[in-house]
Amino acid sequence: MGCKIDANLDRLEAKKAKKDVYRNISYLSILRMVNYGLPLVTLPYLVLTLGAEMFGLISFAQAVIQYCNIIVDFGFNLSATRDISIHRENQAKVAEIVSSVLTMKLVLMIGVFLVWCGMIFLIPKFKAYWMIYLVTYGLVVGDGLFPLWFFQGLEKMQYLTVLNAAAKIIFTVLIFLVVKDKADYLLVPLVNSFGQVIIDIIALYIVFKKFQVRVIIPQYTILKHYTLDSFQLFLSRVWLSLYTVANTVILGFATSNELTGYYAVAEKLIRALEGLVQPLIDALYPYMARSQNKMFIKNIIQRLTIVNVVFISMVFCCSDYICIILFGKLFLASAVIFKIYLVEVVITIPSALFGLPFLVAFGYYKWFNASNCLGFIGYILGVLIISIDFTAEKLVIIAVLAQSIVLVHRIYGIYKFDLWPKKRDINCEKFYRKTNNKFLWLYSKYND
Repeated sequence: MGCKIDANLDRLEAKKAKKDVYRNISYLSILRMVNYGLPLVTLPYLVLTLGAEMFGLISFAQAVIQYCNIIVDFGFNLSATRDISIHRENQAKVAEIVSSVLTMKLVLMIGVFLVWCGMIFLIPKFKAYWMIYLVTYGLVVGDGLFPLWFFQGLEKMQYLTVLNAAAKIIFTVLIFLVVKDKADYLLVPLVNSFGQVIIDIIALYIVFKKFQVRVIIPQYTILKHYTLDSFQLFLSRVWLSLYTVANTVILGFATSNELTGYYAVAEKLIRALEGLVQPLIDALYPYMARSQNKMFIKNIIQRLTIVNVVFISMVFCCSDYICIILFGKLFLASAVIFKIYLVEVVITIPSALFGLPFLVAFGYYKWFNASNCLGFIGYILGVLIISIDFTAEKLVIIAVLAQSIVLVHRIYGIYKFDLWPKKRDINCEKFYRKTNNKFLWLYSKYND
């Protein structure tokens, strides 16, 4: 009889885990809609108020600062999410993880800031508008201190939703209140940083007070352990960002701020579309790290790929109208870039699902890292080829091809490591579900 009760409890726990995933997806979907929806509200206003040139300058500064962000993060947003998820019931271990991650991030934040200041005053491109690059570093502080990994690891996505929504609302309201003409361009990163730092303080207060996480001084060996553990994931983000963020950086150095602005408009729309699926990935990753439910992730990938293709096809047909309605006819140049970039969305969404929730969740960090490395190599070779006759459109095509390499390599890895459920596995699972209850009943009767 005890066996039957245990089996029922296991099924109830599995159902509860899936409900938690769907609930977290809902919270994260709201979060992403706020994260991308509110900036999309301010995007047309900023583009029309600041003009293509100053908007391009701000976008270039934000793109370059992303590399500082990656160094400060050092893969902790992924490794700490996994560790918190696994050790969530162990308060001492959670305190160790939180204290170690925050300590390392603060050390990296200070070191990167000193290097960043040196770059600002040594590189002529930066020195001309040194103040905007200095102020934009506030985004690194805001992202670095925010304990995203803690809430994700505990699967308490409601806190992420409320806190991020508050930050974006502060940013949106202040943008409309203080940015009135081109001369106010410096206020854009300042307002953005201010809103995020305020939310960081509230988030850390929740971590230490509501969840009663103790602050400890971690030993050097513990810091070393967590840093080395995050290194592979850090490398993966480096390879990925070297070609996903590089377009804006290359255009900023090689062309004018105005052309960078036209490109940035299209890219921000694309990132908003790609962000629609990010809640799913963020919610699936901790769940898959614990459950490793192959059938569940397979169904998600198959269904979402079909929806993705249909949706992007519809957006492609309306792309010209979208750019004209949001930014005016002067930004029709952005529509061409936007159309090419839509092909990337068809590729990146299944690629992302094969990445963190599948390969990384099953422990294949190096293969995940290698796919991004290959994508970077393909991107660099492509950029070298088109450097003779350089255009923004060709640069986007190279980025799309690089993402294709990543997708192919990840799919090959899924089959190489036998992660994709086969038909016989599905049939066996269905048979087990049908017969399990009867077997357990007979077994309990016999033992009684």
